Amino acid sequence: MTKFEVRPAPARRSLILGAGVLALACALAWTPTFESTGFAGVDDGPMHDGMESLNRSFRSLRRAKGDLAKITEGAVGMQKAIALCKGETPDTVAALEGDARAAALKEYRIQMIELMKESLNLERAALEGDAEKVQATIRTLQGMQKKGHDQFKKDED
Repeated sequence: MTKFEVRPAPARRSLILGAGVLALACALAWTPTFESTGFAGVDDGPMHDGMESLNRSFRSLRRAKGDLAKITEGAVGMQKAIALCKGETPDTVAALEGDARAAALKEYRIQMIELMKESLNLERAALEGDAEKVQATIRTLQGMQKKGHDQFKKDED
């Protein structure tokens, strides 16, 4: 028994290749835009990505409505985002010089460490099924988020 292969004619191959290259070029040219987090000078990079992820995790906690599995998942997402952002420098800190910059960077990192500790407390409370402690920890985290934004987020004009 003989096998037959169907191969496109050379002109058809060129046309298919050209269409593929054109599709790739169009896909690369289209770039989505994101709302600025105010934490990075451009809307990309580890600080932007981490803060966007952290904000999504905060929203997921609000939507979880007491579902401890979803709250655990949100806490783990927060921890990943915090780890991504902790070593970065917010624009508001980078704009400072000398001792003021060093002090602001120290305060930022301490706040991120405290945020990480509290997100771990949230995860533990959710895993242990302590709904009361979960709600108290979420309120604490929201206060920490507000303090961090007030102190380090650029004002949106």
